[in-house]
Amino acid sequence: KQRKYLQTTIDKYVGYMAEVVKGNLTIRLPFGAKQEDDDPLVVLGRNLNETVASLQGMILQIREAANDLSSAASEILAATTQQVVGANEQSVAISQTTTTVDEVKVISEQAIQRSQEVVDASQHTVQISRSGEEAVQETVGNMAQIKARVEGIAESILALSTQAQQI
Repeated sequence: KQRKYLQTTIDKYVGYMAEVVKGNLTIRLPFGAKQEDDDPLVVLGRNLNETVASLQGMILQIREAANDLSSAASEILAATTQQVVGANEQSVAISQTTTTVDEVKVISEQAIQRSQEVVDASQHTVQISRSGEEAVQETVGNMAQIKARVEGIAESILALSTQAQQI
């Protein structure tokens, strides 16, 4: 009976981890009130649930950050478009009025500086997005390692169970 319990529990955990590795972070291992808190498999399962819940929270935070970055990029694009329109209007004014050439030159230099700042901010946004993607990939890799460890623990438990039965 104990061996069957161990095998069933391990199979359930391995299936659970396979779903997590696929990216399904919404599932949880079910535990009833009857299960003992001192059972190492129950403790392991609850810890796995907590880990996946934490990962799910991190993913949500990353998504929120990506949405914030997307909004910021849209605002930067709108500002850049406005600056381009302004630069075109300034160019027409330069052609029509030679007496304001020095003033327009100063305004153009400021527009170039702002454009460079926008380019720098855009490049920073891309770097942050890449970092977020790398964090997600690292999380997926860590989940695969957790799965491998759980399988190793499962094999050890089965081996110990077999040894216990032999004794």
